[in-house]
Amino acid sequence: MAKEMLDSKVKAQCLADYGSYDTGFIDTAGVKAAEACPVVGVPAPGDFKDSSTFVDTFKEEFDQEPGTWSPYTYDSVKFLADGAKSAGGFDSAKLTEELNKVSGWTGWTGEVTINPKNGTREPGTVAIVSTQPDGSFKVDTEWANAVGAPFGS
Repeated sequence: MAKEMLDSKVKAQCLADYGSYDTGFIDTAGVKAAEACPVVGVPAPGDFKDSSTFVDTFKEEFDQEPGTWSPYTYDSVKFLADGAKSAGGFDSAKLTEELNKVSGWTGWTGEVTINPKNGTREPGTVAIVSTQPDGSFKVDTEWANAVGAPFGS
């Protein structure tokens, strides 16, 4: 769609969803079309404050760069393990109670607090990402700063 919009000179702003947050989007649409169509995604593994240690450890352990979801997988497992330790196991009610009390837990993706009303993480890590001329994704810092996202510059 991004390629068609660019080729047809459509004046409406393109914004792609998570399904496009993959380098296959850039490869298929082409860099110029992808540059004209920001994507709703998440910060890259190295976009988080103080993430270099996590990225280096990941590369050393797995002999490859971390993927898009690596920071979230790492934090989710660590967060759950810490909650289970505090709850004394995996009893659903006790674990939920412990996880709902979390405030200021810190991991690869930064500081996390759980909203006990809905179980969501605060702050959220949804971002607008822009395609760079080299064909990579990067968090749109103008957007991040405008909404107070913790990964803007």
